[in-house]
Amino acid sequence: INKSHKEIIIEVLEKTDQAIMDRFKQIDAEVKTLEKEKDKIQSYSSLQIDDLDQKVKKLEKDWNDLMNRVYFNES
Repeated sequence: INKSHKEIIIEVLEKTDQAIMDRFKQIDAEVKTLEKEKDKIQSYSSLQIDDLDQKVKKLEKDWNDLMNRVYFNES
């Protein structure tokens, strides 16, 4: 198993290159996963925001109805 320094260096570089490529693939996969999560959260948040907007509008209507009642009862 006498390998020249050159052969050993080539083997190490090939393994290193493979490790680097594997890491790039891993990072790419993680980024894609996070982007999907982000999209999910954003769409979920916009649904929540729409729901809250509807609740606020209903409360504003209730408020205005009460104000009208108070106003008309006093006059």
